Amino acid sequence: MSLIIKAARFALNAHREQKRKYTGEPYIMHPARVAGRVTMLSNTTEAMIAAAWLHDVVEDCGVKDEQILEEFGLPVADLVVQLTKPSKQFPHLLRTERERIDCEYLATVPDGAKRIKMCDRIDNLNDMAGAKSKFKILYVEESRRLVASIGGADSELAAELLAGCERLLLTVSP
Repeated sequence: MSLIIKAARFALNAHREQKRKYTGEPYIMHPARVAGRVTMLSNTTEAMIAAAWLHDVVEDCGVKDEQILEEFGLPVADLVVQLTKPSKQFPHLLRTERERIDCEYLATVPDGAKRIKMCDRIDNLNDMAGAKSKFKILYVEESRRLVASIGGADSELAAELLAGCERLLLTVSP
């Protein structure tokens, strides 16, 4: 079985009961879209596509890093770890502080992980039309800081992410 199909099936099982917050659709549609977008990037590796499928399983499903390593090997496990927010270790901190920690960390990871993260954020922005206006504004501000931190990894994705920010702001109620 290919690594990508194995990752897709693993993600499907891990996210089986989850729904997307703003759309109510099955959560697996999010990693599917992220993986599809990553597939279309130049210089994409099989490990990057597999990691795109798996990017939320450690953070959101209780899957351990060691299980990803055992199941998918070091290149995929490294990417998944790089995409897992280090601030999850500090739930007591304010969101602004956790976001700063995550942004600083993402600035240090390899470009492949940065590119997956931008695809992830683009998909999140596209799903947020139903969010409250105050949160949309906060998320756009965080997304712009993310682009400032990691956008150099892929200027086209950075531009797409910023365009997504502008589209989301158009849905903000006065």
